[in-house]
Amino acid sequence: MTKNSLKKYADFVLVRLNRDFNRNTLPKKDFDLYEQVMIVADGKLFREIVFNYGIEKFSTLHNYLTQRWIRENYGDGKNALVGDTIRLIEMPEDPNPIPPNTIGVVRNVETLLFFGEDHISVDWVDSNRSLNLINGIDKYEVIRENNIEIF
Repeated sequence: MTKNSLKKYADFVLVRLNRDFNRNTLPKKDFDLYEQVMIVADGKLFREIVFNYGIEKFSTLHNYLTQRWIRENYGDGKNALVGDTIRLIEMPEDPNPIPPNTIGVVRNVETLLFFGEDHISVDWVDSNRSLNLINGIDKYEVIRENNIEIF
């Protein structure tokens, strides 16, 4: 398969995955927290990719499709994922916040079910600190996505 045809096929499958597995076809709560999105990805999405599209599990294409689907469906589609570079906008509730406009790299995303929130572990490059963000409270923007390539 050429690079162009592989990309077209990946785009085709991704459109179908997003059509079949989304906030309208599954419970909306399955898309709010990272752990819930991962449960959908590890269960329904995994089976769909392998059994309905014949894509080898854990192949580069399988991983690419899963990551793209997670990115587009987790929260509002703009949430940070592991490896992304982000810029802090504000940290309103932290007593010793990272300054606005500081750049960081996401190390981990973890759901704290007890609190019903996602914590994003960030290595703040500009300030040489590590400090978590709370998704939905702290504000940031993804300035560079860490994407798996399919070629």
